[in-house]
Amino acid sequence: MKRPKGIALVVTLSLLLLIALLVFGTFFTTQLELWITRNDTSSVQAFYAAEAGLQKYKAALFQQYAPGEAPPQGEARSATPA
Repeated sequence: MKRPKGIALVVTLSLLLLIALLVFGTFFTTQLELWITRNDTSSVQAFYAAEAGLQKYKAALFQQYAPGEAPPQGEARSATPA
């Protein structure tokens, strides 16, 4: 039985195609992971920036109105029956 002479070319091209597909898949997976990481990083930064802003104004509010202290004159008071 004779072997076809062009089998080496077909095998080589098939292996080259397989390697190219693996490289493309690895590249795409890496890019996807980078996008996810950037998204996660920016959302965490936004969360902590919002937390810091809330803490800043909470501290300012507590410094302005100490517990047990009457509100400054001219400010609206809650309507409580006497």
